[in-house]
Amino acid sequence: MLNKTFRSAVSAFLLMMTMALTSSGISFFVAPVCDDLGIGRGSFSIYFSIMTASSAMSVYLFGPYINRKGVRGVMLLLSFWGCIGFWLFSYAKQLWMFYLIAIYFGVFASNFLTMLSNVIVQQTSGTVDVSSLLGIVMAGSGVGGVIVSQVLPQMIDLYGWQWGYRFLGLAWFVLTFLAYLILGNCYNINYQNSSDDSLAEGMTRAEAVRSSKLYLLIICTLILSICCGIQQHVPSILGAMKFETSQISIIMTVMTASLAAGKALQGILYGKIGVIKGSYFIFILFSISFLLMLHRAFVYPAVITMAVGMGALTTLIPMIARYIFGTREYPSIWSIFVTVNCIGVLFASPVWGMVYDIFGTYAPALIAAAVILILGLAAFPFIFSKKTA
Repeated sequence: MLNKTFRSAVSAFLLMMTMALTSSGISFFVAPVCDDLGIGRGSFSIYFSIMTASSAMSVYLFGPYINRKGVRGVMLLLSFWGCIGFWLFSYAKQLWMFYLIAIYFGVFASNFLTMLSNVIVQQTSGTVDVSSLLGIVMAGSGVGGVIVSQVLPQMIDLYGWQWGYRFLGLAWFVLTFLAYLILGNCYNINYQNSSDDSLAEGMTRAEAVRSSKLYLLIICTLILSICCGIQQHVPSILGAMKFETSQISIIMTVMTASLAAGKALQGILYGKIGVIKGSYFIFILFSISFLLMLHRAFVYPAVITMAVGMGALTTLIPMIARYIFGTREYPSIWSIFVTVNCIGVLFASPVWGMVYDIFGTYAPALIAAAVILILGLAAFPFIFSKKTA
C-alpha cells in the first residue's frame, strides 16, 4: 500500500494539473470563439471575471464545510461538475450563455482546486517537510500548463473550439476522478471529534478573524495578487519591447517553466531557511523582477525571477498562514486568503491594462509594483511577532 503522505501528494498534484485546464487552457478559446460567433474579445473575456467571482464566493463558503466534513465528497462532486461545465461551453452560441455557464463552472474553478490541493498537503504531510512537499505539489499547475499549451491549440485547429472544450472536460474528469481514487481514505480528519492533539493546534477561524495578523496577511495577499496581474500582460510588454512573435513564444515558455520550477524551489527554500527569512527574500526578489522588466536586456532574468515571485501566492502565503494560525481550522482560514486572491485577480489585470491605456507604457505600473512589494515588507515584523493579537 502506498504511503499515505505520498498518495495525498500525488492526488493534490493531479488537482493542480487540473487547475491548468482553466488557468491556461481557457485563454486559447478567445480568438477562435470570437471569430466564429462574431463576439467582441473584450466582451467575451468578461466571462473570465465572472468565473473568478463565482469561485471567490464558493471558496469562502466551502472552507468551513471542508473543515467539518473533509474533502472526499467535494472531490467526487467536482469531478462531474467541471466536466459538465466544459461540455456546456462547447454548446454555447451566444455571449449570455458563456456568462451563465461561467457562474456555474466557476464554483469549482482554478482557485477552488488550489485551495483543495493546499488543504490536502497541509493536513496529510505527516513527518515530511510540508514546505518542500507543498512546493512540489503546486508545481503541478506549471506541468499541466506546459502540456495544455502544446496539445490544446492543435486540438482546436484540427477539430474546432467545440471539441477543444470537450477535450478539456474529459481531461478534467480523468484527472480529478483519479485524484479522488488515489486519495482514498487518507484524508478523513474530523477536527471537532478528533482525540489527536496535533490536529487541534492553532486558532479557530473565529479567533483568527479577531487577530490583526489576519488582516495584515490579507494585505500582503492582495499586494501579491495585484502584482501577479502582470502575467496576462507580459506578451504585450514584450511586444512593446519589439520582440518578434517567435521570441515572445520562447520567453513565455521560459516563464511558464520557471513558474513550475520556482514553486518547487520555494518549498525547499522555506524548509531550509524558514518561513520568516523566506518571506523577506521572495518579496524582495519579486520587487527586483519588475525593475528588471523595464530593460530589454534583462528580460530573461526578469521573467524567471517574476515567475518565482508569482508562485508565492500558492506556496508562501499558505506557509505563513500555517505558521501563524496553525492547523486546527486550516481549511476554513485558508479559504479566506483564496477568496482575497480571487478579488485581487478580478481587479489586477484591468488595472494593468488601464495604466497602459493612460500612459502608453507599462513602466509606471512596473515601478509601482516594485514599490508596493517593498512597502509590504513593513507588515512582516507585526505578522511574525510573538503577540497573538
